[in-house]
Parts: sequence; structure tokens; C-alpha cells
Amino acid sequence: MRAITTRAALTACLLGCGDYQLTGRLIDAEGDDTSAHSPDETGTAAGDTSTGEHTTEPDPCDYGRDAECPGRDCLDIQQKTAATEDGTYWIAPLAEPPYPVHCLMAPAFDGGGWTLLAVTSDDGQHTWTWAGRHYWDTDTTTFGDLSTLHRDYKSQALHEVRAEDLLFWHHPSGTWAVYGGVGSPQDTLESIVSGVGEDHCWDGTDGHDMTAGTLTTSERLCSTQLYFNASDQEGSYGCDSCGSYCADTYGPSWSTGGNDGCIFDDPGQTGSLGPYRSEPDREGGSYSYGGATIELYPIGFGWALELNTGASGSGENAMWVAVR
Repeated sequence: MRAITTRAALTACLLGCGDYQLTGRLIDAEGDDTSAHSPDETGTAAGDTSTGEHTTEPDPCDYGRDAECPGRDCLDIQQKTAATEDGTYWIAPLAEPPYPVHCLMAPAFDGGGWTLLAVTSDDGQHTWTWAGRHYWDTDTTTFGDLSTLHRDYKSQALHEVRAEDLLFWHHPSGTWAVYGGVGSPQDTLESIVSGVGEDHCWDGTDGHDMTAGTLTTSERLCSTQLYFNASDQEGSYGCDSCGSYCADTYGPSWSTGGNDGCIFDDPGQTGSLGPYRSEPDREGGSYSYGGATIELYPIGFGWALELNTGASGSGENAMWVAVR
């Protein structure tokens, strides 16, 4: 059995030690033991006359709150520390280097433990577009900042953190939906989205069921089910019925009814988180009315339920996407 002797190795051990043994010893660059009390060969600290079964405790750290002591993801941190406070934590899903993420720890959202991956917002930036649709899977570009989560944001956690369950939280309405069991323990959101393929033809009943939340259907929200990479079906006309004017989308989406009713009528404009095939450089696209061009930001199920009540273009209307 080998001994853990460095702070980095100790951190790694919290994620899974294998056949390593914690010794509580920290070795500096010169190889000197910097521990306050170094254990002797029997595992007892020098000067310790106790005969208990435990060896010396590992060097303490504020697990998940310190770049020197990151967790695997927000759920891991919650399980190890019983944290209930939302905010910035440090994770290292792939061992290193660690990076900060926003965690939703409060139990209100189906128990908490959520790692925020993305924010799609009507902030006027046009980031989550059809041209940038692969931000949802193979394009590892990140953007935004944890201090401005009302604006478009993407964390590298989208490509690294396990995504068995998904949470979508709409702002400013507070409406939320959890979809449990969407992925396997090995899946990330990247692998889930890329595994579906582009322009997927759903039948309107074969999506992922909502397992918790406050989301409900309406005349324009055909279902609470979650879909990915949905093809435009022009209501009852079916897939590929729209020719070169298809309003397909990419990434998470919902089945909505536009001018042709349910199902999947213009999902890029009415039920997406931005990507819209017909206008590849705009989030949600636009339409003409009374001689004016009207920007249309669906914000997922926000448009269908008339939840986007914030000032358009200000970032007040947004969807937070988190996983655990």
C-alpha cells in the first residue's frame, strides 16, 4: 500500500484513492516533511501515546471552496460537506486543473447539488446561434463570467461534468423543470447532445419526461418533455415539410405550437435555447410586423408560456442549464 504525501495527491485521494493510504504528511519541494506532527512507522504521530485504530488525519481543507481542494462536481461537494448555500465552488472533474463553477445547493430544486453549465439570455449578444450550435457539444469554447449570470455564459463543465439529471430554471419567472435519468453516469451534456444527431425527427411523445418542477403545458407548449436537436415539423405536417425554410434547432428544446399549432412548429423560433437554422447568426431569429423587425428570443419554454416579461435585450429573460 502506497502513501499519500502531497497536497495535490491528497486532493486526488478525495476523489478516489485506490490502494493509497492517507498519512497526513506533506512533503515540500526539497523533500522535507512539513507536517506539524509526522507519524512514525506505526502510523502514530510523534508524541502521541494513544492506541486508537485511526492514523493521523489528513491535512484539513475547505472542500470545494478552495482551488487547493476541489470537488469532482457540485453534487460531490454537497454529498461530502452537506452544503446548502448556492454560489461559487471549485471543481476538478478531470483531476486538474481546478476551476470555479456556480453551484445550486439549496434543496428547493429537487434536493440541490446542481452544477451550472450554461445561461442563454436575451442580452443582445447572439451567442447561442445556429452558427454556434456546436457550443452544445463538440465546440469547447467557453464564454461569459460567473459575476454576470444574466448574460450568455458557458462553463467548461458542459464537457466534463456528469449529466445524469438536467435542470432548467427560467428567469424572471422562476419556473423550473428537472429531467432525471437523461444520461448515464458516464455522460456529459456534450455526449448527450451529440449522440442525438442533427435534425432529429421526434414524434412528440418520445422525449424525456419531467420528474420534478413547476413547468406546465399550455395551448402553445405542447408537452413538458425535453428534446434535443429538434426538426421543424410545421405542426401536423411532419418532418422535412418546410423545405429550405425549416426552423430546426440544436441543443435542448421543447415542443411548441407556433402559427401551425402542435407539434414542433418552428422550434428554433418558439421552443429553443437560441439556435435557429433559418437565421444562423441570430438567437431565435426575427420576424417582420408592421414594417418593423421584431427580435424573437424563445428562452426555451419561456415564449410558449409568456414568461419572458423582462425588458427585451437586457438579459432579464434567461434560462439556466444545470446538471448533476
